[in-house]
Amino acid sequence: MANELFNIIWPILGASGFVFRLWLTHFKLKDELQFRKDYVSRYIALYFFLAMTLGFKNEVFNLIICAALPVMLVSFIGWDSLFFVKFKKRTYWEKNHAWLIVERITMHPPVIAVSLYWWIIDLKGIIGLTNGIITIIAACILVMGPYMIWDKRWTEKYIAPTGMNIFIFMIISVVGLSIYLLAF
Repeated sequence: MANELFNIIWPILGASGFVFRLWLTHFKLKDELQFRKDYVSRYIALYFFLAMTLGFKNEVFNLIICAALPVMLVSFIGWDSLFFVKFKKRTYWEKNHAWLIVERITMHPPVIAVSLYWWIIDLKGIIGLTNGIITIIAACILVMGPYMIWDKRWTEKYIAPTGMNIFIFMIISVVGLSIYLLAF
């Protein structure tokens, strides 16, 4: 009974979360976020809600969520903590203070919480990797494509060497997780 309920609730929550985050980052907060709306964490948050829409049954999106855990943790601990500490001092954000907090709370924490939960209960069973290398390549394209096309930390070397560090960190994370899933 509980499983059937989750099969109904996940798609509704996921689709709602996806539309909400898309609206929030690309319309409501477009002036505040500017080019930051295209940061890789924001795309991973969208993939998270797509995974939820699919009932967390798509191994490509599940792999993205789990492979993103180290990057999301570093972002949450490093950048999110600074965001909240310096939040009231940033007067140019006065227009949408509450929405910026909601945006930040719906970006890293859901991905971190679900990924950690999966690591604890049964990571291999959840991700599956029945298609192995094809799944890994698809996940890399979905994450690295938008990153290399739109994220100014990569395309324009904004706050260098952050773009290269993120790229290297993501590659290590995907390769490490893939080796773990395929070899053990």
